[in-house]
Amino acid sequence: MKLKNILALAIVLVFMTVAVVGCGGQAPAAEKTDASKTEEPKKEEPKKEEPKAADKKIKIGLSMDSLESAFWVANHKAMVEKAKELNVEMVEMMAEGDPNKQNQQIENLIAQGVSAIICAPKDGGAIVAAVKKCQEAKIPIIMNNRPVQGNVEPELTVLSDNYAMAKEIMQWFVDKAKKENKKYKALLLRQPWR
Repeated sequence: MKLKNILALAIVLVFMTVAVVGCGGQAPAAEKTDASKTEEPKKEEPKKEEPKAADKKIKIGLSMDSLESAFWVANHKAMVEKAKELNVEMVEMMAEGDPNKQNQQIENLIAQGVSAIICAPKDGGAIVAAVKKCQEAKIPIIMNNRPVQGNVEPELTVLSDNYAMAKEIMQWFVDKAKKENKKYKALLLRQPWR
């Protein structure tokens, strides 16, 4: 499978917006024979062909920091469900908040011969080494909602639009207050930049 196709498949797993229907060819059903008819000499059954490269199941690596928030649980669930729908084998690795463990797990995914890796890194700086190893192995790596912070560019980085999400949430509260004819006080919590 070409790198472009593998990358497109991995993007689909991240975005969860495109439905792909796979159609596999099936051999025609064997004809039923009637015992009352004269039997013809048995023919040898044709040998089964090896699956073509395009027919082989694709294996995608998934490396996540952790599942400690509702956002990441939903993100993970959506990718796993889409992988099943697309008949893609997903090899999952959970770093449990440890960037060194995540780098080792990505090396393990490379050794397993995955077609692409989707990564939600624990640390954008620490993941640089793993991204370089993926590129050396010619395995596309896609950053899931957290960018790489270093002198390397992954094949793709998919980020949430935090401004749009915050605006949508605030609009929900405004609409709720209007509907209930109530006033609410808003508190803005912001994580400082490191």
